[in-house]
Amino acid sequence: MTSSIHTMLQSKATSVAIANSLSVADAATIADMLLSIRVTAHTTSCLANHMTRESVEDFADTVVAAIDRHLQALAIGLYPRSSSEARAIVTRIEAIIGEVRHD
Repeated sequence: MTSSIHTMLQSKATSVAIANSLSVADAATIADMLLSIRVTAHTTSCLANHMTRESVEDFADTVVAAIDRHLQALAIGLYPRSSSEARAIVTRIEAIIGEVRHD
């Protein structure tokens, strides 16, 4: 199951294409969803590390990495838009995952 989830979530090019087609309001909703899931997955990873449950930690880290790829794609799709709401979403994403390359 881990590999199928990983494969499903790994295509950043597909995510950028989807992000480009979203309204800013829809992108904000998706960003909220992904950031919430990321918090849960990251917390799970930290707890699993503390409890020395390596397989759980590895799975949670894989989920976080996949979410980060989608957040990066969302930021790339929103970056060219001039609205202040789009810029705010990009800023929020970058505050969590670090600077996103927009090239």
